[in-house]
Amino acid sequence: MTFWVLAFIAEMLEVKGTLYFFDTFMEKRDGGYRNRYRFFVYCGVLYLVAVTGAWIGMLKCIPIILVMSFLNLAYYEVSFRQSFLFSIINYTMLVLIDYVTVLLGRGGLIQEKWFLQALISKTVFIILMLFIRRFSKTRKSYGLITGKEWFQFFCVPVFTVVGFILMFYSENDDMQNVFLFLSVGLVAINLILMEFMQNTIEKEERIKIAVLTEQNQKNRIADYQDREEIYERQRRKMHDYKNQLSTIQTLIKNGHTDEALSFTQKLTESIAVEMSAINTNHPVVNAILNQKYRSMQEKHIAVILKVGDLQEICLEEEEIVILLSNLLDNAIRESEKVLKNTGKAVIHLKLECEDHKLIFAVRNPVTEKVEIQNDAIKSKRGEHHGIGLLNVKAVVDKYGGDMVLSCDENEFKAVVIL
Repeated sequence: MTFWVLAFIAEMLEVKGTLYFFDTFMEKRDGGYRNRYRFFVYCGVLYLVAVTGAWIGMLKCIPIILVMSFLNLAYYEVSFRQSFLFSIINYTMLVLIDYVTVLLGRGGLIQEKWFLQALISKTVFIILMLFIRRFSKTRKSYGLITGKEWFQFFCVPVFTVVGFILMFYSENDDMQNVFLFLSVGLVAINLILMEFMQNTIEKEERIKIAVLTEQNQKNRIADYQDREEIYERQRRKMHDYKNQLSTIQTLIKNGHTDEALSFTQKLTESIAVEMSAINTNHPVVNAILNQKYRSMQEKHIAVILKVGDLQEICLEEEEIVILLSNLLDNAIRESEKVLKNTGKAVIHLKLECEDHKLIFAVRNPVTEKVEIQNDAIKSKRGEHHGIGLLNVKAVVDKYGGDMVLSCDENEFKAVVIL
């Protein structure tokens, strides 16, 4: 009975250090009562796995790592590969510290006292996890890490686990000092790996910020140019209206009433068409949509619109420009390419509020299928295009919304829900 109690106490210390580690590198879900019992859930589940897997020796590390990975999905905002990687790193450092403690205790007082060995190793493990948590710089932005980088990060902890299993099953006593050196070295290498991951994330964040800043600057310049274009168009129209009014006045003075009425009717219809192109009851949205709509007309791109009343949307003006301009500019640019090849291009646009949510969907033709990776368009050469989508994603993330991108051989589709 005493054995199982002491084993469970050692397991509790181990889980406490493990949760310190996971909390450092992963974002906890909003779980309320569920998070209050998280420690006991991890203790119970991992203890059962460790006990039931004891008969396979050190190979029990495999089911333990898998169980930790799936448990993390319930309590943290992570993908499985992120959870799996950190579970491997955590368990690797745990067993290596255990192994170093055993090797250092050979021939001493603690050699025959397994609980004392466990207490020392688990205490060292918790201290190490607290040290990592104290000095960690990570921002938990692992979505910035590419698939290739994830594969590279997996190599070190997987190699460490394999190496440890080989050392554990080795019966060569002469190699114990070598194994001790290797164990300490592997712990250090895994710590260096985590530091390298953090540096990689910080580098990617700096690149992302630089790209977003550049794109925002381009958007502001484009917005300024659009305003200048609108002002110039209005100035020309005012000049035209002045001449048209003068013509009507002359016709009336000369007694050509019918001609004046006909001219007035045509002028009224022309103004009505000009004013009723797109109206969402939101001045900024109207300005952007009408400007893009005129651009499509000038380029002979057909458009099918479905817009609603948007006067209550709570986005900042700059965010509206980012959201609409980037997605519509991408659609227009791709449609121009299709138009040159086929002579026909149609853009489908939906912008409505449904159930207090803003839904913005754009469908446009493409000349070829593009790969979607990390909410960005990636070319076959590995270069990321559609940089404006990063800005769109930033707006979506700010409001806790969703963005879904899809593409086949004929059509690209972007849906934003805020």
